[in-house]
Amino acid sequence: MVRGAPTSLGPAASGHRRQSREDAPDGIVSMGGQRSAWPVRVAYVYLAAPTALFFAGWLKWYWLVPALAALGVGLWRMWLAAPKVFVPARSRRTVAVGAAVCLIMAAGTVLSGIGGVSYQHSDHAWRNVIFEMLVVEPWPVVIDSSVGSLPLTYYFGFWLPAALVGKLGPMAVGWAALLLWTWLCLVIFVGLVRSLLKRFAVWSSSGRSSPRL
Repeated sequence: MVRGAPTSLGPAASGHRRQSREDAPDGIVSMGGQRSAWPVRVAYVYLAAPTALFFAGWLKWYWLVPALAALGVGLWRMWLAAPKVFVPARSRRTVAVGAAVCLIMAAGTVLSGIGGVSYQHSDHAWRNVIFEMLVVEPWPVVIDSSVGSLPLTYYFGFWLPAALVGKLGPMAVGWAALLLWTWLCLVIFVGLVRSLLKRFAVWSSSGRSSPRL
């Protein structure tokens, strides 16, 4: 071999490097960050919580026990098999950008009318009634009508965590919890999109703008 001559690693070695980055365990820093399964695990727990509350509030004990067991086993298996996604390294820039994005999402949540803090259009009126019923009435919610007692039938799972918190105090506590629960949903979603699409990054650990947009 001639000294100083450039050496080519070839496509096989290049592919090996790419695979090594994909298989890097937690704590291995690359691209100004690391790969971690925690963002996906948090999303799994967020999605499972309303289902667990529905089981607890609407099923008799002999259905509740196997239902919660099945949910727990499924969640545990998903927890262990959760894929690792890219998480940026913590720095002043990443923290500042993350905080700014969270504040923007908080403003959007407030302006959406959820929680009754800002303007609400007509569609909010009857949804507010359903949420108030979930907070005030015991679970399972039963409605008295001219034809007798009827169960509340609606896709209200998303409201259950906030409704449970609302039972601990006045109705204002429930509205605040719903606002926070909705904002948390946005934070998890945007965080996962940013983690799964690494090219979405607009900063790097060195503080320079990333060309990968």
